[in-house]
Formats: sequence, C-alpha cells, structure tokens
Amino acid sequence: MIRSQTKSWEVPYCQKCLGHINVSHELQRFSMDVPHFSVIIGVSGAAISLLMLLVFMYWSKLLAICLFVIAVVATIVLVIKTRPWCESKYQEELQAKEHARQALVDRLESLRCPDCAQLDRFAAGYGGWYGTIHTFYFSNQNFVRLFKNANPGKCLG
Repeated sequence: MIRSQTKSWEVPYCQKCLGHINVSHELQRFSMDVPHFSVIIGVSGAAISLLMLLVFMYWSKLLAICLFVIAVVATIVLVIKTRPWCESKYQEELQAKEHARQALVDRLESLRCPDCAQLDRFAAGYGGWYGTIHTFYFSNQNFVRLFKNANPGKCLG
C-alpha cells in the first residue's frame, strides 16, 4: 500500500516580498527566443518543395523534378532577397525582448525587501527532506527566530 501525505508551511511574507516572488517566477519563465524569418521562409520553402516532389512524382518524374528545382531556387532567391528585412526585424525583436527582460529585472530589484530577503534568495525556502529531517533556508533572522519558537524541540540548528 502506497501512502502519500501533503503538507505545507506558511511564510509571513510582506506584500513587497510576495510581489518579488511573483516577478521572480515571471522572470524564470521569460524566454529570449526570437524567430528569424529567414529560417521560417527557408524551412517552409523546403517543405513545399519536398511536398511538390512527392505529389507530382505520381504523375510524372520529370515534372516533379522540374517543379522541385524551381521551388528550391525560388526559396533560395526569396531568402536572399528578404534577408536584410528579416535581419532587421530579428534585431528589433531581440532588442524588444532584452528591454522587456531588463524591465523585469529592474522590477524584481525594486521589489526586493532588504529586511526580508537577499538579492539571490527569497526570505524563506524549503530545501527538501531526507528521512524525517526537513531543511529550510531563511534570509531573515527574524524568520529563523519565529520558526524556532513555533517548533520548539524540533529544530536541529
């Protein structure tokens, strides 16, 4: 028989710390991925070329090969012709992403409450357990004192 038990601990975070935690999670999920349209055009053209080859192979191998070559050449020309626009669009998007990321970083720093948390760590964290021993991390000595007072005789250090 498998038993499972879920427990939780409440941490008395201030509003500023709660905002810091939310923005921190938002920053962790933030992606700097930006598509380069040249790659999209190239992959799409290659897929269309292969599809044309396979479809027209049923009627005529010569027609299929000719259309395939035309589609490949058209894709290459299209990629070459649109490359400057694609590159400038890519750089714009990349710069916009970097500005958005920096805004999150700035917001994160503005929400950090020096009385509760450290720059790289939340005010309280759970490190997991081994056997019956649970490990907690605190950035705030007041939290340590409150935690020890709430758990008399259970804290190792």
